[in-house]
Amino acid sequence: MADIPADAERLLKPFELGLRVAQGRRRAKISQAAFAQKLGVSRKTVSDLERGTAEHVSLKTAMAALSLATGMSSPHALATVCVTASLVSVALCY
Repeated sequence: MADIPADAERLLKPFELGLRVAQGRRRAKISQAAFAQKLGVSRKTVSDLERGTAEHVSLKTAMAALSLATGMSSPHALATVCVTASLVSVALCY
């Protein structure tokens, strides 16, 4: 497993990940519908993800949403994901 830098930001709960996605989407001034289209999911899925209530969203979709919302498509950004049982821990490194 990769070492996580000390300054990494940990998101431990679904609503924390959703809050980050919502903030990034709003900052970019993209509607939920347009954001959903970029991700290839429904607007409801984006809404559920942002509220932390999405029960059937793949880890790949959640990470794609986080990446898109935070502008992490740059090669200098890294998202480290650790999955333990039903808990997903995300470390954002800039």
